[in-house]
Parts: sequence; C-alpha cells; structure tokens
Amino acid sequence: MTIRRNITKILTVLICSVFLIALIPPKKVNASVSGTLHALGMDFDYTYSDTYFGNDSGEFLAPLADVSLVSSIASCDAETMTQYYNNLGFSAVTVNEAYSDNTNSNKVGLVCAKKDINLNGEAFTLIGLTVRGVNYGVEWADNFNLGSTGNHQGFESNSTKALEFVKQYLSDQGLTGKDNLKIWIQGYSRGGAISYMTARKIMDNNILKSDDDLYVYTFSAPRGVVDDWECDGIHNIVNDMDFIQRMAPEIWGFKRYGETITLGNPIRVGFLVNPDKSSKKALYASSTFSVRKFDLKNVAKGGDIFETQGDEQYDVVAFYDKLIFFMQNGNAKDEVNNKRIKKGLSDIPALTSREVYATNYQDAIMYLFMVIYSDSGVGVEGFASDFSGMVYDFIDEAFDIKQDYPKSLKTFKELIDTEDSTVAYDEQKCLTLLQLFGKFFRLDSGASNVIGAAMSDFTMMSTMFGNLDYIAYGHYQNVVLAWLRDYDKSIYCNIDIQCEGITKDSIPTLTGECTTAVGTNVDLKADYDSNVYEFTGWYDQNNTLLSADKDFVLTAYTNETIFARFELLPEPTPTSEPEPTEKVVAEKKAEKKTRTSTKKKSNVPVIIGICSGSVVLAGLVAAGVVILLKKKKKQ
Repeated sequence: MTIRRNITKILTVLICSVFLIALIPPKKVNASVSGTLHALGMDFDYTYSDTYFGNDSGEFLAPLADVSLVSSIASCDAETMTQYYNNLGFSAVTVNEAYSDNTNSNKVGLVCAKKDINLNGEAFTLIGLTVRGVNYGVEWADNFNLGSTGNHQGFESNSTKALEFVKQYLSDQGLTGKDNLKIWIQGYSRGGAISYMTARKIMDNNILKSDDDLYVYTFSAPRGVVDDWECDGIHNIVNDMDFIQRMAPEIWGFKRYGETITLGNPIRVGFLVNPDKSSKKALYASSTFSVRKFDLKNVAKGGDIFETQGDEQYDVVAFYDKLIFFMQNGNAKDEVNNKRIKKGLSDIPALTSREVYATNYQDAIMYLFMVIYSDSGVGVEGFASDFSGMVYDFIDEAFDIKQDYPKSLKTFKELIDTEDSTVAYDEQKCLTLLQLFGKFFRLDSGASNVIGAAMSDFTMMSTMFGNLDYIAYGHYQNVVLAWLRDYDKSIYCNIDIQCEGITKDSIPTLTGECTTAVGTNVDLKADYDSNVYEFTGWYDQNNTLLSADKDFVLTAYTNETIFARFELLPEPTPTSEPEPTEKVVAEKKAEKKTRTSTKKKSNVPVIIGICSGSVVLAGLVAAGVVILLKKKKKQ
C-alpha cells in the first residue's frame, strides 16, 4: 500500500512538472538589438530591429541602411561575420569555401543566416545574405574583368555563384518553396555590385513570391550591368567623392539595378562626425584636394615628385569627370608614345571603348592586382612603395629617348620574383602596363622634356597620384557610414538666404531661398547696385566661403543659412570741379532768391526810420518858419 501511494505521488509530481514546464513560454529572441561591432581596427555602434522588415521594401529606410552597412563591414572575416549575425539573433550561419581562398580571383565570399520573425501577427523566416566586399585580397583582380560585351564579366559570374549558394542554403534548412520568406542582402563595393545582380537572379528563379519581400542595400557599388530591370527593393548608396563607384564607366553603358542615392559634398567633409568610436582621427587625410604637377627637378632636391600647384581647394567631383574624359581622349598630343615608336612599339590606343580596354589592357591590369594581393608575401603596403618607385622610373625614362623602360621593368621584376612568390613574372604584361602609363602620363601641355614637364601647369594623372590619400578616403567604409548617418531621404532642406554688410533700405534682390529635396541644386543669385556695393561672396554658417560669384549653384544637403555678404564702396574723390547738375543749379537759384528776399526785409526798418526823421525835421522847419513870420508881423 505504501509503495502504491509513493508511486502515485511520484507520478503526480511528474505530471504536474510536465504541465508546469509546458506553461513556461519559449525563450524569445529580442526583436531589437543594439551593440558595437569591432572590425578592421574600428568600433561601430549599430541597432537592429525585426520591425524594419515590416516596412515597404521599396521605401528607403535609413536605420535599415545603417545596420546593413555595418553588416557589410562585419564581412571582413568569417569569424566576425558569424558573431555579428549571432548577436542579431540569427542562427544557422553558413560561410562558403571561397572566404578562405586567396589563390583564385574569380570568386566571392558569401555568408547566409536565418531568423524567425513575427510581423503584425504573421510569421516569416528572414534570410540574411552578406556578400563580402571588404578585405577580400586577390578578388581585386576580378573587379577589372569587364569583358567586351554584356554585363561586367567578373560580377556576373559571381552573382551566379551567389544564387547557387542561396538555393543550397534554403535546401539545407528545409526552406525551399516556402511562401513566408524574406531575404535581406547587403554588400559593399564589389560585394554591392554582386548583390544587386544576385537580387535579379533570385527573383528570376521565383525564390520569393514578390519583390516586396526583397530588401537589398548596397554601398559604394560599382556599375556592373548594361540592361534595365525594375526592382523597388534595391537601394544603392554611393559617396559622390568616391571614384570606385564611377566604375565601370557610365559612358560605356554600365549602370546599376534599383535606385541610386548619392551622398557626399567636398566642401563639407570637415564637418562629418566620425562614426568610428575607437578613434578621433579626421575622416579625410586632407581638407583640400590640390592640383598637382610632376617635377623631377623637385625630386632631385629631396621634394615630392608630385608638387602641389597652389593651396586652393579643388572640386574632386568635377575632377573625376575630367579624368574619365582625359583617359578616353585618343586625340591628345602624346609625346611619350611618339618616343617609343622607333623601338618597335606601336601607338598605344586610348581607352576610347570597352572593347579597346578588354583587348589591350584588361589582362595586364588584372595581372597587376594578382601580384599585389597574391600570397607571395609582397603585401599591399610593401608593394605601394615599390610601385611608386616604378612609376617614378617610368616618368624619368619617358623623357629620355635613349631609355627603353629598363629601370621600370627591373623594379617590377624584383618586386614579383621573391622567393615565395606564387605569381610568375610576365614581362609582356608588365610592358603593357608601362605603355598604359605612357598614355596616362602624357602632358596636357605637350612638353617633350624634363624641363618642360617641370614647368607644366597641370597634368591629370599627376593630380590623381598626388592626391591618392584623399581619393582613397572617399571609398572608406567609415566615411560612407558618416555620410549615411548625416542623411535622411525623408527630410527636405530649408535653405535660408540672408544679407550682411548692407543697409535694410538697400537690400538687393536675392533668389534661391527655398525648401528643396536633399541632393538637389539651388540656384543662388544676387542683384545689387554695383556702383554702391561690392559683393564679397556666399558664406555658410561656419563662415566658409562657398563662392565669390554673384551667381552660385548650391547642392542642398541639410538645413542651413547662406549669407550674401557686401561691402559699401568708398565715395569717389573728385579730381576736378564737376559740372553743376540741374538740381544743383535749381538749388543755387533758390538760395539767391532767399538771400534777396532776406536783404529786402532787413532794409525796411532803416527806410521807416529815415522817413520818420524826415517828417519830424520838416515839422520843425515849418514851425520855425511860422514863428519867424509872427515876429516880423509884430514889428
């Protein structure tokens, strides 16, 4: 009996325990997560929320763009990416084999993860796909694999690999054919181009029921496609000061899928807040982008080969447009190449078309980057100084008719032929690269000797190489993130125009005060009396001169007040007696009339006095006459 009673108690406890355990709610992953990512030697704050994916994918969502860019930065290595996804509440993080392969350039690093989310009472499985675009080594060479026709050959082939990776992941997770899927794709630079191309392949393969479930955010992505395809869920964020996002050239027909949102303003780079929490360094290496020339004589004196021409700030965005035109202009005078014809080298064609590039230069440029990022131990930093030396040797030889690139080729050979090099020295490809430099380093002035080069005012390539630090910063992840956090597409800019240095009753006509969308141009004009005032310029609230011209085009990036400043001109000093004007003549006549009238009035008392005295005198005389007459009568 006792045994039965004990068994009953035990069963009762077990049943109650099972019942109580069943009542305990399952562990819930937070829908919103905040943290700090440590990657690439920097620290970035981030905030993630499942609710981001309850929004229309066609609407640009700044918080989702922010965390997407941080995700792209996290792709710097597989371990960091895995930990980052886990911190966001994702599971089943899977990394492809290409992540650890640095022997083949035609590849791409990929990471997939999943998370069950609930949006407005409906359950979804969110798939995160990160396409590596940072710290990818030898893949750099594939960025120049354009091919002669169709989409960018390198990006196209790797977007196919990304599609297969996603399909395999969905199959492994038992998610193939599910209707409640959402896919979130992030990619930076090369990874961004592959991302928007992968998005199309996902939709073409009916993996999602609608592009409403596709959220794609790319950053600093090059152009990679030549056809049109509409997809509202693709948002490409680019920095206007970034040269990489201008490649492949638009003039060759390249574009991006989806919308492109352009950030960046060369005038305001010094006012950006650095998002890197581990450093207080300025975002840009220099506050100015300066025109340069190359000067061999200056090097002999221990100076820089790319000498600064003036300290004025130069518009880097305008320079990029000129540079692209310069590289494609086959008609410019080319002293360098003319010197080489006698050595059996045919005239080197300019990059006038995609076909010319693919036929003449693509293999050599890809070879260059294979050398830079190979496992030879050369490394990017070690290569940079040697590469600069090769450029210097080439410039020196280019103006010496007796030379035939011996020092340049020797520099390159020594660089590549290291003991552990995995890349063989290819003299023909190296020679092709030097020929390309010959095309790029031709002088705008047509100078044909070292002295002429030293005296040249300007060369496009010298300005580019002399400002490489500044140009490179435009593509840095923390710089793009700084621009992104300074931007909100839903906010319009209020541009308020004010006058300074001018009296209220003389305020000129100003146009441009308005409310406008971010990124649009505002025409500012000042109409004033130039005989009375001098216009000194348009200034922002930080007292920075924007333009000294009375007509100025301002690109609106934020709410701000623009000041039109004036100075009162001094009155001119007359050199001779000026001719009296009609007004002056009239004033003098009036003054004379007044004086005459005043003079007449002042004589009246005198006349009255004289008249009065005369009357009295006449009376006295008359009285005296009367008295005398009376006396005579008595006598």
